[in-house]
Amino acid sequence: MKRRKIAAALATLGTVGVLGLAPQASAGEPTSLRPIAVEGRFWIYEWPNYTGRFKSYNTDDFYFYNDEWDGTSGESVDNLASSAHNNTDRWARLYQFGNDSGGGCSGDYVEFAPGAYARDLGQLNNGTFNFNNKASCIIFDD
Repeated sequence: MKRRKIAAALATLGTVGVLGLAPQASAGEPTSLRPIAVEGRFWIYEWPNYTGRFKSYNTDDFYFYNDEWDGTSGESVDNLASSAHNNTDRWARLYQFGNDSGGGCSGDYVEFAPGAYARDLGQLNNGTFNFNNKASCIIFDD
């Protein structure tokens, strides 16, 4: 399948990028088969502008359905992230579809460079790429 790249340059101290890609080469193709630990934390937030409840990650997580917002119990973070910040030393990808058997992630994804952030996942690339309330999986590059 042909990939369509959409880039949204976001600024922290310098210019870092967040890329949204759709569709993935193969929906059934695993992206990673083992979790890796990273320095720092990757944060997702319930609402735009880093507000509402939050969840942090420092290793691959193939299935957000089983994850709850930090400090709460009962409600899954799956498909509820509206902003994100990669405060790690690795590239990270948020994927649209997770896998409860740990076999990887698939679907559309947003790629974050180390230090990159997205104030509103629904307004990437000046609003042309919407990833609001779609995150179900995270993979860190090794």
